[in-house]
Amino acid sequence: MKVKVSDLRIGKMKYDFLFLNNYLLQGGKENRKITNGPHYKLLAEYEKNPELDLKKTDYFKFAKRHMDFFGSWFGYHNEDGLIKFMKQFLSLYKNIKENGYNYSKGKIIVFRTVINKKSVDKYARPHPPTKTYTPEDYEIFEGHHRAAILAKLAYKEIE
Repeated sequence: MKVKVSDLRIGKMKYDFLFLNNYLLQGGKENRKITNGPHYKLLAEYEKNPELDLKKTDYFKFAKRHMDFFGSWFGYHNEDGLIKFMKQFLSLYKNIKENGYNYSKGKIIVFRTVINKKSVDKYARPHPPTKTYTPEDYEIFEGHHRAAILAKLAYKEIE
């Protein structure tokens, strides 16, 4: 299945409200486009200033809040580990920018979001709309970092 990168949305998850809802709210509605998330914004800041202070980024604040609540961020348990992870993410960005994306090494898993349960198939999952959220397009279940990289590098589609 191919999906337009412009149709990718940050997946809505159980504890989302702790980390992303306020970050993504714009005019009372959630803008969940991958280009509005902290992953993409870190890449944009890095492009402007490769020497940026990672602790001052929205991504760091977002990930640290997650780490403080759950005890870890991708297996790291402190700020030094978080910075290490962010550097790995930026290194992956540079690698994909220079060498292209190898889909066989890192899948991006998405679901088509639907309001009506009757529309659910193997690529879809139901999401009821809320006061600030209307299901749309394709939500990322796994691969937010890779999807942000591909969006930043102007890829048109993912597989």
